[in-house]
Amino acid sequence: MLWNEDFEEAKRLVDFALTLKGSNKGMLYLKKTILLEYKRSYNQALKFLKEAKMNAFDSDFMDELQLVKTRIKSKMPKKKKKAKEQKLV
Repeated sequence: MLWNEDFEEAKRLVDFALTLKGSNKGMLYLKKTILLEYKRSYNQALKFLKEAKMNAFDSDFMDELQLVKTRIKSKMPKKKKKAKEQKLV
């Protein structure tokens, strides 16, 4: 659904799956993170990535989460220096 850009349907599916017992919550939070990355809501994506990390119980999955975090942070717009700081430099 993400590849087809069916974002609303993907969001509903992930939200529903998170309510089911026995679902892989870490993976579902990762999918929600990727959905937010598609929408360019990077700060929200990082919040759900933290949830995925809290629900991760596998070293390989933890490594994957770290790669996703690095990728999202590289896409975030850089903060501009304040005018006062620029004058001092």
